[in-house]
Amino acid sequence: MFSHKDIKDLLGFTEIYSNPSSLLNSSLFVRLIVTYQGTYAIKIKDLTKLQHLNSIWSDKKKKKRFMTLLDLEYRRKTGDFSNPNGTAEDYQKIILKHINIKYDLGISLFKTIENNGEPVGCEELILVNGDTANSSIDKKPCDE
Repeated sequence: MFSHKDIKDLLGFTEIYSNPSSLLNSSLFVRLIVTYQGTYAIKIKDLTKLQHLNSIWSDKKKKKRFMTLLDLEYRRKTGDFSNPNGTAEDYQKIILKHINIKYDLGISLFKTIENNGEPVGCEELILVNGDTANSSIDKKPCDE
């Protein structure tokens, strides 16, 4: 699933983008990852919230905490990164909790819908009751 570097790179795309003839539309920027559990994307929903990541990155302790918290959650589901033993939903919950609850970064998570290995659509994954043991993932079609 997505790493802390992927999240920072998503913000970085907006900072290096330059088009003097139009305003920045941050929702155009996405970061993709292909896993054996599916193809995922993170997309900016609220750039102002994501820009808070710059203050985290500029503080050595906050940056280390940001990176360590995500890594620890993933490691709880993997013994090592080459042999994951969590379900797709486990990893979805981990990244959604990190970007939407712990840090409220204004990022959405999407997953492709496939038919015989071919993408036929996508859905936004939304964490419900994310701060409880009974958290679940709702799926909203991208075309809504």
